[in-house]
Amino acid sequence: DRAEKAGGIRVGIETEPALFIETSAELAEVIDRVGSPLLGANLDLGHVHVSGESAGEAVNLLKGRIWNVHIEDLPGRKHYHLVPGTGSYDFTAARKALESVGYDRFATVELYTCSADPSAAARRAMPALKAAGFGV
Repeated sequence: DRAEKAGGIRVGIETEPALFIETSAELAEVIDRVGSPLLGANLDLGHVHVSGESAGEAVNLLKGRIWNVHIEDLPGRKHYHLVPGTGSYDFTAARKALESVGYDRFATVELYTCSADPSAAARRAMPALKAAGFGV
């Protein structure tokens, strides 16, 4: 209601491993139960991976309700954000999944682990993101 009164602001919920809403299926259920066209996902594809889901599964489940995307590299399925290109995450599969549902908004690299020198982290991330077809 508050988002509607504020001029139609979209609200995106992010799944988070080991917290209240962990999976895309849980998030889709919350979105459906609330029933507001303004409620959607801030889809963190790293969190999706850590939770055992594929990018394709999550994106298809939440298609049309993805307001923003976070990406980061990961060491396997461990929840620790790495600079793209330094872990094992499949960025090409993630990009293809997003394209398959017509997602045309931003994909933001989330690197809270690199707060000491974010510019250097961004420069290091660029080659892996470009190789995967993300427009950077």
